[in-house]
Amino acid sequence: MLARAVSPATNIVSLSTSFVPFTGMRGVVRYLAHHYSFPYSVGSSVTLAGEFAVVRVEDDLHKAYDYAFGTAPSGQTVFIGPFKNFNTHHTSSASSVDIRTFFGHHPWIPIGGSGLPRGVRQHAERALR
Repeated sequence: MLARAVSPATNIVSLSTSFVPFTGMRGVVRYLAHHYSFPYSVGSSVTLAGEFAVVRVEDDLHKAYDYAFGTAPSGQTVFIGPFKNFNTHHTSSASSVDIRTFFGHHPWIPIGGSGLPRGVRQHAERALR
C-alpha cells in the first residue's frame, strides 16, 4: 500500500500511468510527479523543474524509480534517471510506504533542493553522500 495520499502540501500529483514518458516497463501501478517551486539550472545545459516517480509491481515487491525532469536550452522537455539508490526503492507490496520518500534522489539535489519537506530532503541528501 502506498501511503500519504497525494496532497497540495507536498506538490505531489498522481498521473495516469498511460502518460509515463517511456515504454517497456512492465507492471507500472503508479506515476507521480513533483514540480519544484523554484526550478534551477544544472550547468549551462538543463533547468531542472521537478521529479517524477514510477512505481511498478514485480512479484511481492513495489519497485520505485525516481527521475528528474526539466528543459534543455532548446526548450525541449528532458528527463534523466532512473535513480534507485534509496531505502524505499524496493518495498513489500503489503507494507505502507510514504510516497514522498520516492523523491529527492538525483545527484543535483544539493544544488537546488527539491522543495520537499525538510526531513525528506535531508534523507535524500544523506543517501547521496
